[in-house]
Amino acid sequence: TRSEDERLRVKSLIDMYRARWGGEPSFVSRAPGRVNIIGEHIDYHGYDVLPIAIDNDIVIVGGCDGVDSSRSEQELQLEVINASECYPPAKLSPLSPEYFEGIRLKSRSVAWYDYVACGVKGLYEAAREVEQLQGLRLVVHGSVSPGSGLSSSSALVCASALAASRAWGVVGLPRDQFASICANCERYVGTMGGGMDQAASMLSKEGVALRVSFTPKLAVRPVALPCRAMFIVANCLSESHKAESDNPFNVRVVEGRIACLLLLQSLGLERQSPLLSLSQVQRCADIADLKSFLAAAMEKLPEDPITFAKAAELLQLTVAELTEKVQGHRLSDRALQGSLQVKKRARHIISEAQRVDDFCRECARQTSDPHVDEDQLLASLGGLMLGSHESCRHDYSCSCDELDELVGCFLRAGANGARMTGAGWGGCAVALVDRTMQDKVIGEVWESFYKKRNVKDEDRGRFIFSTLPSDGANFLSIKSLQLT
Repeated sequence: TRSEDERLRVKSLIDMYRARWGGEPSFVSRAPGRVNIIGEHIDYHGYDVLPIAIDNDIVIVGGCDGVDSSRSEQELQLEVINASECYPPAKLSPLSPEYFEGIRLKSRSVAWYDYVACGVKGLYEAAREVEQLQGLRLVVHGSVSPGSGLSSSSALVCASALAASRAWGVVGLPRDQFASICANCERYVGTMGGGMDQAASMLSKEGVALRVSFTPKLAVRPVALPCRAMFIVANCLSESHKAESDNPFNVRVVEGRIACLLLLQSLGLERQSPLLSLSQVQRCADIADLKSFLAAAMEKLPEDPITFAKAAELLQLTVAELTEKVQGHRLSDRALQGSLQVKKRARHIISEAQRVDDFCRECARQTSDPHVDEDQLLASLGGLMLGSHESCRHDYSCSCDELDELVGCFLRAGANGARMTGAGWGGCAVALVDRTMQDKVIGEVWESFYKKRNVKDEDRGRFIFSTLPSDGANFLSIKSLQLT
């Protein structure tokens, strides 16, 4: 059973802690990964998204090093080991002002333990006053595959921040504030995300999807899914690493910000130029509905492609000024010198926000109409997911051949709909199926996609699995797990 597997898993991490440092750990934190059902690449533009937490998670067993907390914060030590031998152990000083400089200056790449350092540093800065400041000793294990689009990095940040809060006696932080802290601190490693991943990991509830809103502040609403709905997550076997400066994820963020500036100019709202999300532009322009805003954006934005220099010229800015406005310094010189697809990116963002609205509206039909045809409802929701994938593929250019093939395999196997999920350029697809069909669909996708890639049968559960909405991050009781 899952509870027994969890008990044995935590016990093995406690044994690793004892073997490494002696003594006993004092806490166990966990944070789940997530799968985004619909609403891709729009959280950082302030539009709603619809993720669910999954059972796969990050678990951290930890304690303090016992060194007197009177030492300066710069001297605080974080020792971290990973249960997987693929990841080297590390001894860090995450509160030192210099720690993340190498990443910011692009003189070193991001390591797995930097996400732990993000969570620890973010919690410390948000708490401001920590009475029990001591060094940390952490053992980490993850069942969320890295680079799969299921938010392994954000789950690691959240679990690490929770660990630091328990170790240092930081209490009373609301969950939504915790999620915002984790979203902000992940930018230490150069990720320019919008907060969906951390909100899903921290705030999800079992049995319902989570509609996450970001403006005027972070808020969540449960969305009941059809009774027969089941989601299947499948890894396309190609990884993406969105923290790297050459990764197109950060390029898309910059393209969207340029779209904001160009729209503000064309709408005569240049004085609002600090606004760098399309939802802010929509509100500033007083355009109530998304369809009208999409029409306005398609009319006003220049045709693709344009260069960064051309965008600066249109905005009557120097290249240096535009770089500063859109935080283009996070990109490599090669990325800045390439062509930009500003109009297509805006079309995806606004139309995807509309699909989220439509998906939630369809889900609400089952409560307002007791006689709703669930077959038709599943088909409608599946169609919205497929529309999302096509928009990600054509307008946001964030899919890949393997993801497109995997989506096709799902549809041929009888799924109601499927789409890439996560940042894209690799990672996972998610499919909506009638739960009575899940075994058939998984079996056929295994045969049509994985078998020809010589994936071993014993690895099946790693690469394709069904899921329902799970609970968000929490602490596990060492005592209740009978591990003492």
